[in-house]
Amino acid sequence: MSATTDAHGNYRIVTNETGRVFRAGETPKDILGYSRGVVLWAAWLAMCLAGLLEYTWGTVAGSLQAAHHWSLAQTFWAFSFFVVFESFVQIFTGILRNRGILNVRWATIIGGIVCGIVGYGLLATSTNIWQAYLGYAVLGGIGSGMVYSSCINIVAKWYPEKKGWRTGFVNGGWAYGAVPFIIVIGGISGSALNMTPNQIKTYILWQGLIMTVGIGIAGIFMKDPPKNWWPKEIDPLNWQKHSTRDLLHNPPSLRHYTVGEMWRTPQAKWIGIQYALFIGCSLFGVAYYYPFAQAQGLGGVAAVAGFAGFALTDGDRGHGGRLLRRDQQRRQLRFHLCLQGTRRQLRRRRRGADHDRDAVWDRQLPLGARFLLRGRHRCACRVDADIPDQAADRGADGSGRARP
Repeated sequence: MSATTDAHGNYRIVTNETGRVFRAGETPKDILGYSRGVVLWAAWLAMCLAGLLEYTWGTVAGSLQAAHHWSLAQTFWAFSFFVVFESFVQIFTGILRNRGILNVRWATIIGGIVCGIVGYGLLATSTNIWQAYLGYAVLGGIGSGMVYSSCINIVAKWYPEKKGWRTGFVNGGWAYGAVPFIIVIGGISGSALNMTPNQIKTYILWQGLIMTVGIGIAGIFMKDPPKNWWPKEIDPLNWQKHSTRDLLHNPPSLRHYTVGEMWRTPQAKWIGIQYALFIGCSLFGVAYYYPFAQAQGLGGVAAVAGFAGFALTDGDRGHGGRLLRRDQQRRQLRFHLCLQGTRRQLRRRRRGADHDRDAVWDRQLPLGARFLLRGRHRCACRVDADIPDQAADRGADGSGRARP
């Protein structure tokens, strides 16, 4: 198949020899009226606020348990169901967006309303655990999932030639955006972790309002580029000549794959399996950190520092994105998984040597290391996992060559 170019006013449709389509010739300002950097920062803000449902839950769960006499198991299941709804709603949000039924602006704004003032409002006024499940787990999960999938996806669309650290930066906001709120919840002394029923109700309502307003404002500035948009300054048929570092190590896909075609490739299956297992283990740590801190007698300050440290290290996805500029995803994933395995072996050796003396130390440092690795691992997976055609189009060696 030979390459073709069709002119359409101020842009042209370019099809390369493998069938990949590019829409070239338009600048972001021609489409948006402002820089694509505005979209990047808007997506980052929305991610910082939507991630509060996940990363502040551990700090408010104790106060909710005391206020409503809920058990640890009940609040744990609330978090578990939240993760389920947050994850699966992203599939349906993507389908609606691909079919043109829901654009990114309204997906973000609606998600902010659902997870913010509606979901958190119901949680704050709940009188039984089932209302909390509906408000936090169902509505909170659905709303935050809509925001998550919209923000990550739009950054990759606007930066197809250099999405590495930008995708990681926005993705990391999901975690470290919660740090100021965690500090507010914990207070300077850590005593605020045990808020009164009225205090926890007021806090949750205010956080829900902040989330809805902030995500709504960010959503106003978010708009998808035209389908197959490509930067004007890079020739799609000769991108190596004026390439970016990202493209040299992670070249564009050979052609577009449907979702079904993507899932029939081995790359997509293995990425999905390892991602689910890795994140499942990490989220388990998020859910149980507060009762762990209590059981170890770490005190409020240590608990707050631990929560904030989790969020900061898990937010180190921008650095993972920068690493992808210098290396291919396959090597990065190998590196992260080897580090994770080494960490677990060291942890076992420390426990075997002196369990009592190292009980706190053995958990604190490895958990922080795990979340640091998790942030970089998520970024390494994210570039391929969120862009189906790229995950499927590359050869097994990640080089961009066609698979035989």
